Amino acid sequence: MKPIFWEHEGNRAVRSGPWKAVMKLKGEWELYNIEEDRTEQHNLIGINKAVAVLLIQQWNDWAATSFVDPWTGPARNNWAEEPIRLSGGKKK
Repeated sequence: MKPIFWEHEGNRAVRSGPWKAVMKLKGEWELYNIEEDRTEQHNLIGINKAVAVLLIQQWNDWAATSFVDPWTGPARNNWAEEPIRLSGGKKK
Protein backbone atom coordinates (compact mmCIF):
# COMPACT_ATOMS: atom_id res chain seq x y z
CA MET A 1 0.00 0.00 0.00
CA LYS A 2 1.35 3.43 -0.96
CA PRO A 3 1.39 6.20 1.62
CA ILE A 4 -1.11 9.05 1.38
CA PHE A 5 0.19 12.57 2.03
CA TRP A 6 -1.51 15.88 2.62
CA GLU A 7 -0.96 19.44 3.78
CA HIS A 8 -3.61 22.02 4.58
CA GLU A 9 -2.94 25.51 5.95
CA GLY A 10 0.38 24.38 7.41
CA ASN A 11 -1.00 21.18 8.96
CA ARG A 12 0.69 18.03 7.65
CA ALA A 13 -0.01 14.31 7.63
CA VAL A 14 0.99 11.01 6.12
CA ARG A 15 -0.91 7.74 6.36
CA SER A 16 0.71 4.38 5.65
CA GLY A 17 -1.03 1.17 6.64
CA PRO A 18 -2.16 1.48 10.26
CA TRP A 19 0.16 4.43 10.93
CA LYS A 20 -0.64 8.12 10.68
CA ALA A 21 1.88 10.86 11.42
CA VAL A 22 0.44 14.34 11.87
CA MET A 23 1.81 17.79 12.66
CA LYS A 24 -0.29 20.84 13.39
CA LEU A 25 1.00 24.19 12.21
CA LYS A 26 4.00 25.13 14.37
CA GLY A 27 3.56 21.97 16.43
CA GLU A 28 5.49 18.74 16.83
CA TRP A 29 4.99 15.54 14.85
CA GLU A 30 2.66 12.99 16.46
CA LEU A 31 2.18 9.32 15.59
CA TYR A 32 -0.97 7.24 15.85
CA ASN A 33 -1.98 3.68 15.05
CA ILE A 34 -5.41 4.53 13.69
CA GLU A 35 -6.52 0.92 13.37
CA GLU A 36 -6.27 0.64 17.17
CA ASP A 37 -6.91 4.31 18.04
CA ARG A 38 -9.28 5.83 15.48
CA THR A 39 -9.79 9.04 17.46
CA GLU A 40 -6.05 9.69 17.82
CA GLN A 41 -5.98 9.84 21.61
CA HIS A 42 -2.64 8.07 22.20
CA ASN A 43 0.46 9.64 20.64
CA LEU A 44 2.93 6.78 20.09
CA ILE A 45 5.87 8.78 18.75
CA GLY A 46 7.92 8.20 21.91
CA ILE A 47 7.74 4.42 21.65
CA ASN A 48 7.76 4.03 17.85
CA LYS A 49 10.49 6.45 16.78
CA ALA A 50 11.63 4.31 13.82
CA VAL A 51 8.13 4.36 12.30
CA ALA A 52 7.84 8.09 12.91
CA VAL A 53 11.25 8.85 11.37
CA LEU A 54 10.35 6.87 8.25
CA LEU A 55 6.95 8.54 7.80
CA ILE A 56 8.32 12.03 8.43
CA GLN A 57 11.10 11.46 5.88
CA GLN A 58 8.54 10.21 3.37
CA TRP A 59 6.41 13.31 3.99
CA ASN A 60 9.42 15.60 3.54
CA ASP A 61 10.39 13.83 0.29
CA TRP A 62 6.81 14.09 -1.00
CA ALA A 63 6.61 17.79 -0.06
CA ALA A 64 9.86 18.54 -1.86
CA THR A 65 8.86 16.72 -5.07
CA SER A 66 5.28 18.09 -4.96
CA PHE A 67 6.38 21.71 -4.49
CA VAL A 68 4.57 22.16 -1.17
CA ASP A 69 5.13 25.76 -0.10
CA PRO A 70 5.41 26.74 3.57
CA TRP A 71 2.13 28.11 4.94
CA THR A 72 2.29 31.90 5.24
CA GLY A 73 -1.33 32.58 6.11
CA PRO A 74 -2.79 33.05 9.56
CA ALA A 75 -3.12 30.17 11.97
CA ARG A 76 -6.74 29.16 12.46
CA ASN A 77 -7.63 27.88 15.90
CA ASN A 78 -11.42 27.94 15.85
CA TRP A 79 -12.42 25.87 12.82
CA ALA A 80 -16.14 26.32 13.46
CA GLU A 81 -15.89 30.08 13.04
CA GLU A 82 -15.87 31.64 9.61
CA PRO A 83 -13.00 34.06 8.99
CA ILE A 84 -13.88 37.74 8.55
CA ARG A 85 -13.89 38.62 4.88
CA LEU A 86 -11.39 41.23 3.74
CA SER A 87 -14.03 42.97 1.58
CA GLY A 88 -15.26 44.92 4.60
CA GLY A 89 -18.11 42.57 5.38
CA LYS A 90 -18.88 41.76 8.97
CA LYS A 91 -19.64 38.38 10.47
CA LYS A 92 -23.28 37.82 11.24
